[in-house]
Amino acid sequence: MKYLKLQQIIDGLDIKPKRPLMISSDITRLWAEYRKVHGTFSPRELIEALKQKVTKEGTLIFPTYSWDFCHGEGFHYFHTVPRTGGLGRVALSMEGFRRTRHPMYSFAVWGKDADKLYEMTNRSSFGKDSPFHYMNIEKVDHLMIDIPFTKGYTFVHYVEELVRVPYRYEKEFTDKYVDENREETIRTYSMYVRDLDWNLQYTDAIEMLLDGTVRERQYYYGVEFKLINYADSFPIIKKDIVENKSKRIAVYKGQESCK
Repeated sequence: MKYLKLQQIIDGLDIKPKRPLMISSDITRLWAEYRKVHGTFSPRELIEALKQKVTKEGTLIFPTYSWDFCHGEGFHYFHTVPRTGGLGRVALSMEGFRRTRHPMYSFAVWGKDADKLYEMTNRSSFGKDSPFHYMNIEKVDHLMIDIPFTKGYTFVHYVEELVRVPYRYEKEFTDKYVDENREETIRTYSMYVRDLDWNLQYTDAIEMLLDGTVRERQYYYGVEFKLINYADSFPIIKKDIVENKSKRIAVYKGQESCK
C-alpha cells in the first residue's frame, strides 16, 4: 500500500495540465484510511492539489447535483445542498469556484472554462447546450475516486437523451428558483427521466463495458483512482444503446423486442 501525501497522489496520476477535468468521488474511505496514517485529512488540500495539477489554464469540474427542484422544494443558488459527495460541497465554499445554473444538474467549476460553463442556460439536464455536451466535445477527462461507473457516470444519460432511448422521456419541472443575485422567479427545466412502465434497472454490466476505456487505474490507501475520457466512452455507450438495446447498461421490460 502506498502512503503518499495527497499532492503526491495527484501528481502521480496522468492528469493533463491545462486541460479540463471532471472529478466524481466518494471520499469516505479515503478520509478514514488517510487519517489512520497521517492523523488528519483535508478535502480542501485535495482540491488544491488538483488545482495545481491542471493549472489556471485548465478547468476543474465537480458535480453538485440536487433533485430538490424536481421534488417541489425549489432551488436556491447558494443554499441548495449538493447530493453528490463532499468534494463538490467543499469546492463551492472555496474562492474562485462558481456553481453552474441548472437546478438539478449543476457543477462547481474553476479555471479557464469556468465562465463558459457558468454562462450556459440549458433548460434540459443533458442536452446539447449542457455541460455534458461540453464534456464530450472538449474530450474532458474524468477522475473517479472510489466510485463505480454505476454510481458516478451520469454521462450515460447524456448519450441516452442524444439517442432518444425508449425507456426515458422528457419531463418538465416548474418551481421557485433563487438565482445568484438572490432574485426569486418561477422557472421550468426538464430532465430525460425514466419511464416507470419499462421497469428499468441499471446493472453492473456497465463496469465491463467501460473497463477497456480506463486510461489509468491506481490504488492508494485501498482506494481506487481511475481516469477515463468522455469522448472515448461516448461511441462505446452509443453503440451499445443503438446496436445492443442497451444490454450492457441496463435491463428493462420488452428489451428483446424493443426497436
